[in-house]
Amino acid sequence: MSAATLSLRYLLTGFLFLTSLFLAPLGAAQTIAEKNLASCSECHGENGSPKDNRLPVIWGQNAAYLQRQLLAYRSGQRDNQIMSSMAESVAKDQLLSLAQNLSNLKWPSKGTQWGNAAKEFDLQKRLLAPQSMGLCLACHTADPSSMPEGTPRLWGQNLEYLLDQMSAYAQDDRTTNEAMSAIMKTISKKDQTEIARFYASH
Repeated sequence: MSAATLSLRYLLTGFLFLTSLFLAPLGAAQTIAEKNLASCSECHGENGSPKDNRLPVIWGQNAAYLQRQLLAYRSGQRDNQIMSSMAESVAKDQLLSLAQNLSNLKWPSKGTQWGNAAKEFDLQKRLLAPQSMGLCLACHTADPSSMPEGTPRLWGQNLEYLLDQMSAYAQDDRTTNEAMSAIMKTISKKDQTEIARFYASH
């Protein structure tokens, strides 16, 4: 699918999302919440798996992280026309609720259990994975419940999205986390690819 076709799809999705909000009846808070989720699913997937692998999995993602990103899109700290328009169209006091609703959905599984994934990582870390992998695992662990507050879940995330974001941090195109920018600048492109492949494969 061409970039022009994808851009047209995202623009149409954003237009439909905005239209649905203006047509929603006053006081229909639950209906608006449902519309927000349905609109997210247009691009991020009805079953939690995005239609475009350059987009992130957001079902089951950390709620605090999602809220922070929505606020970043609203403020312009993160630059994406469609996401900024959608985030601005949701009342600021509803962003946490939207993030929590998304977080409560089931992360699309690739069939690997957390315990087995951790064991496999330990083996790969010794044999294959770059040393810089340890920097990532310090926060982005196999068990979401053990991660620091607000840390995004990466295990099973889309490869293309991971590669794009790692590059964006390294080149200061994404400035939402100074620590991540500093870390990515120390990791070679080759190692970034290996790390992204590992996370995406689980």
